[in-house]
Amino acid sequence: MSRVEGQSIISVGIDIGTSTTKFIVSHLKYAKVSSHFSLPRYEIVERKIVYESPML
Repeated sequence: MSRVEGQSIISVGIDIGTSTTKFIVSHLKYAKVSSHFSLPRYEIVERKIVYESPML
């Protein structure tokens, strides 16, 4: 039986390509999806983009 308990974090990312750059801020919710009898395992269960810059 799995138990889900959630936490959230703010993620900041910069995507640098060969000719473009983009800045993204996301709100990520993650949860422990393992049972009490196994090693802890976490997964991202929800993603919401807070800000996405224009492509530069």
